[in-house]
Amino acid sequence: MATLNHIETAENRLIPNLIAGGTVGILVALISVSFGAVIFSGELSEALPLGVGLMLFSAIAVCGRYLEFLSGDSGNAPGYNNSSSGTGCQTHC
Repeated sequence: MATLNHIETAENRLIPNLIAGGTVGILVALISVSFGAVIFSGELSEALPLGVGLMLFSAIAVCGRYLEFLSGDSGNAPGYNNSSSGTGCQTHC
């Protein structure tokens, strides 16, 4: 029988999840800026700010779609709840 000391709660996972999310966010931003600088060099250097912005936007869009895929909801984006029941499920709950 599990006691309350052995049950992993959301509060116990908050700090490690924040650290992991911050690390991944910084790495995604650095990689996006680096790829934008490499792709928009030479003749395309005048469009460098636009290119870096596009790379950052596309990285955020791809990460958002990946999180939506992993969230398990039926077609809802993470954090979006359109149902009146408050569960986020619209088709099979």
